[in-house]
Amino acid sequence: IIMLKRIISGAVIVAVVAAFLVLQGVYLKVGVALIGLICQYEMLQTIKNGGTKTMDIPVYIFTLALFPAYYFLGSNGVLVVYALTLMSLFMLRTLNDKYDYHSVAYSALSMLYPQLFMVFFYQVVCVGDAHISLMMILFSIVAASFSDTFAYFTGRFFGKNKLCPAISP
Repeated sequence: IIMLKRIISGAVIVAVVAAFLVLQGVYLKVGVALIGLICQYEMLQTIKNGGTKTMDIPVYIFTLALFPAYYFLGSNGVLVVYALTLMSLFMLRTLNDKYDYHSVAYSALSMLYPQLFMVFFYQVVCVGDAHISLMMILFSIVAASFSDTFAYFTGRFFGKNKLCPAISP
């Protein structure tokens, strides 16, 4: 059942990503931003599961702001958004005793990973030549898929002891 769930999830993800790649343009840019939000949600849930409160609303607002900031202002725009994020999180901490400095730190760091990688991916999406952009995106997806597949089968055939069973079977 677990494997079937993974196959269905994978098929849905492939279909959605394929649709964004076929439509390209603004659809692909919005798609990358939505994927960034999903990644952000997963990261915040992981932090919460570890017992730390997160500052969700400002993190989601600034996560969304990263993409237009890059589009209009480039890397400097991304730095400005990160600076505004930090200032907002510290201000919220100062004004609200509900959060401690662990909340500030974890919330801020949750925007570095995975969002910094999503901004780099968005940078590829924004390449002027649509064909080159598409080839770079497809190469990234294929390289990551081959790497994961190779690691999975290497572990299945040669591995005796699981290295990190909490992360992957």
